[in-house]
Amino acid sequence: MDYQQLLTAIRGLETGECPVAGPEAVPRIGVGGYLEIGADTYRVCGHDRYLDVRWSDFRRRKRQEWVHELTLLHLTTGRRIWVEWSCDDAPEMTETVQTVRLKDILFNGRPVSRRALEDIADAGSGVVYWHGRAFHYDEDETWAALYFRADSNTPLPVRMYEFVSSDEMYLTIEAWHADGERPMREAFVSRPLETGRVKVLQFGAGCTGGE
Repeated sequence: MDYQQLLTAIRGLETGECPVAGPEAVPRIGVGGYLEIGADTYRVCGHDRYLDVRWSDFRRRKRQEWVHELTLLHLTTGRRIWVEWSCDDAPEMTETVQTVRLKDILFNGRPVSRRALEDIADAGSGVVYWHGRAFHYDEDETWAALYFRADSNTPLPVRMYEFVSSDEMYLTIEAWHADGERPMREAFVSRPLETGRVKVLQFGAGCTGGE
């Protein structure tokens, strides 16, 4: 734990700087802002973005749809979590629960391979298992994006293979593409975040106002 970073984050929270706002204000928050999720308080220390693009060739769509990823620092434990949000009629949010080792994701009794993921996507269905829990392929939620880091204007192309369990946990396998290289894969489990539990305490100097 970086205690100096944590102390700086705690000192940055100034009670009364702005009125406490509900989840509808999340699109206005930026780096340096503060969120309250339930009884826990976090500082926003990162804000990256995903632009939804065509699956086949990563070409941009006429209508731009963005998903935002906030890196949050817990002010008591120093733990980092990642929250993603998008906003159409109302904010929708998910929270990353943990990263997952690819060898622990099984398809037909074996660790899921690149070819297996492609076959599942082509078929539009398939079931993978993680520690005995079944996750069903969700074709409607599977998507491709250009990932923009806050400190870079050069996007990274990525495909997200989405699976969902019966208790609404999400397993995402990401395939990151770089020129001339095999896709690098990583996976994580996430869950829906009840927006009613989210409050904005401070917006931060780096707020972008959303896309």
